Amino acid sequence: MSPRDKFDDVAAAIRGLAEEVAALRREVAAVAEDARALRDRIDMQAAPSTRGRPVPKRREGRKRGLAAAMGRLFWDRMMQFFVEEIRRRGPMTAAQLHATLDADALEMAEAVFERIDVSLIAEKVDVRVQRGHYFTRTEDGRYDAL
Repeated sequence: MSPRDKFDDVAAAIRGLAEEVAALRREVAAVAEDARALRDRIDMQAAPSTRGRPVPKRREGRKRGLAAAMGRLFWDRMMQFFVEEIRRRGPMTAAQLHATLDADALEMAEAVFERIDVSLIAEKVDVRVQRGHYFTRTEDGRYDAL
């Protein structure tokens, strides 16, 4: 075999390898695109309340403007609901007040404002007790309507 023939064989082998590498790169790119699409689908299914938009980071500190007004309206309405429940059932603990909230109310509050748990209800109701709004505390620590 002449040196030229050897060169041609090596050049053909290199071209064949280059074609295989290019085909593998195309396959890797297709798999990567499939993985990105799958990850996007999983992200959207994990957070259905965002309707395909990324979840914004919560701003620290006090709310202002419309957000503050809506927060006050939300909590005021929730306190009115608690008063109605207390008038219907009698004095209640923070845990009992929390139990009166349905899953939709808790979900909406968490999505829009903050996660509502028993300690947050106690904190919010205690502020109203201190200010003389809506509630008073009974001797056994339960909340009663004014």
